[in-house]
Amino acid sequence: TTTAVNLDISHPPGYPLFTLLGRAAAQIPAGSVAWRVALVSALAAAWTLFAVSRGLRLLGVSWVAASLALAAIGFAPTFVFLAGVAEVFTLNTAIAATLVWLAASAGGTPRAGWRSFVLGLVIGLGGANHHTIVFTLPTAIVAFVALLRSGERKRIVVAAVFAGVALGLTPYLHLVTAGGTAGWPRWGETATIDGF
Repeated sequence: TTTAVNLDISHPPGYPLFTLLGRAAAQIPAGSVAWRVALVSALAAAWTLFAVSRGLRLLGVSWVAASLALAAIGFAPTFVFLAGVAEVFTLNTAIAATLVWLAASAGGTPRAGWRSFVLGLVIGLGGANHHTIVFTLPTAIVAFVALLRSGERKRIVVAAVFAGVALGLTPYLHLVTAGGTAGWPRWGETATIDGF
C-alpha cells in the first residue's frame, strides 16, 4: 500500500501495473487508504470470475459446470484472502483469466486486428504486473494462432499483437521515472542500464 500511495518501487520486478492502479485507487475519497488500494484486488477478483465464466461458456461448458467451477474458484480460501488485500496476485489471476477468455473467443472472429491488439495489450499488462504470467504463454499462443488463421492479413495480426504488448508494458516507465528520485524504499537503481 505504501509503495502504491507514494509511487515508489516495490522489490524486483517492481510490479509497476499494480503500483499505478493502487495509486489511482488511493485517490478515491472513501474508506481508508489501505481499503482503497485493496479495492484493486477485490475488483480484479470480480473480473477473474467474470472472465472465467465468459471463457468457459465460449468453450461450450454447460452453465452447471461453469457455475461449479466459479464456486470452486470464488470460495477458495486463498482466492478470498487475496481478494481482500493489496497484493499483485489477484490482478495476475484476472489477467490470466482474460487470456483464457480471449483464447476461447479468438477463432473465426471478425475484427481480428482489434482482437490481436487486445491480446497483445493483456499480455503486456500481465508482464507489467507479475512475471509468473509467463506460465500462461501457451494460452496466449493458442489465441495468437487462432487469430492468424482468422482470415485477417497476418501482418496486421502480428503488428497489432506487438503494438498491444508494447503499450501493455508501458507501466515499466514508472520504474525509470521513480528510480531517479530520492526516498525509500528503493530496491534498485534504475537510473542506469546496469542498475535496472
